[in-house]
Amino acid sequence: MPRFGERRRSRGRRPPTGLRCPAVRAARGAARAADRVRRDRLAEAETWLVRGAILGGESAPLRSAPADRARVDVRWAVLMGMRHRAALVWTDPVRGAAEPTPPNTALAHAEVAYRAALRAAAELAVHGTAADLPAAESARTRQRVRALRRHCIPRLRDELAALELALEESEHEEAVRRRWAATRGGG
Repeated sequence: MPRFGERRRSRGRRPPTGLRCPAVRAARGAARAADRVRRDRLAEAETWLVRGAILGGESAPLRSAPADRARVDVRWAVLMGMRHRAALVWTDPVRGAAEPTPPNTALAHAEVAYRAALRAAAELAVHGTAADLPAAESARTRQRVRALRRHCIPRLRDELAALELALEESEHEEAVRRRWAATRGGG
C-alpha cells in the first residue's frame, strides 16, 4: 500500500484526461459537425446574397435588412462540478411593420440562410466552449495535484516524521521514568 501522496502503480486504465476524455472528444466532434453546417449555411447565404444583389442592385441588401438584431442566450448548468450547456435560446430579429421587406426572393432566401448560418455559428461557439471547459478543468486539476505532490505532501511528511519522532521520544522518556520509578519504589 503506497503512502499518502505517492503514486500507486496501476495495472488498470487511467482515468481519461484532456483530449482522451470521451466528453471532450464528443464535444470536439459536435464542434466539427457544427462548423461544417455553419460553412454550408454561410456558402448558401452568400450565393443567395450575390443573386439578390444582381437582381436588386448593390444597395438592396442594406435597404432590406431588419433594424432589430438576433439574440442568443446560452444557459449553462453544472453537473458533478463540470459546466455544460443547458439550453441555447435563439431569438430571430423581428422586422417592424414600417421596415421594407426584401425586394426580391433571392434576398429573402439570403436572409433565411444567414439566420441559419448565425444559428450554426452560435452552436459552433457553444460546442467549442463545451469542449474547452473539461480540458481546462483537467489541466487545472493536474496543476493542483502537481502542487500537492511537490509542496504540500513533502512538507506534511516532514511534519509527520517530526511528530512521530517526538512521540517516540516521549514514549521512551515515559518508559525510562516508569523503570526508574519501579526501581526506586521497589528497592
